Amino acid sequence: MVNISRVRAVWSGFVGGPGISTFYFTDTITAVPSVHAFFAGIRTWLPQDVHIQVENAGDILNNETGALIDSWVEDAVEVVVGDNDAAYSAPAGAVVDWLTSRWDLTVGSGGGRSSCRCRVRGTRMTAPWPPTRGPRSKLLRTLW
Repeated sequence: MVNISRVRAVWSGFVGGPGISTFYFTDTITAVPSVHAFFAGIRTWLPQDVHIQVENAGDILNNETGALIDSWVEDAVEVVVGDNDAAYSAPAGAVVDWLTSRWDLTVGSGGGRSSCRCRVRGTRMTAPWPPTRGPRSKLLRTLW
């Protein structure tokens, strides 16, 4: 059985907020820095009044039942602050499609190892987003 860690990022400071983004990881050690790096990578397109704090503590869940098993704590990361001064519509946003290629995952140690061939698929709405950086511009596509 593989447990999953829930990592949340709290959005604040903008009209229509606050908001929350939730991510799930099997490796908590890299989770907080990875989520922080994602938001830091798009900060130039986020409005200046947007603040995103990736929480440094969260829940560990059973991946089959969703039951709370334990909790985790990692080092805190700095708040990501948007850097775009363009006018924006708070409910408008960008869609991020997670479409990774196949990767192999091995979890556990000793005789308790398990592996799978996995592909991350999902969608995340990122709002607010300035209209000049809307879906037609495909700027997010160039980041990764």
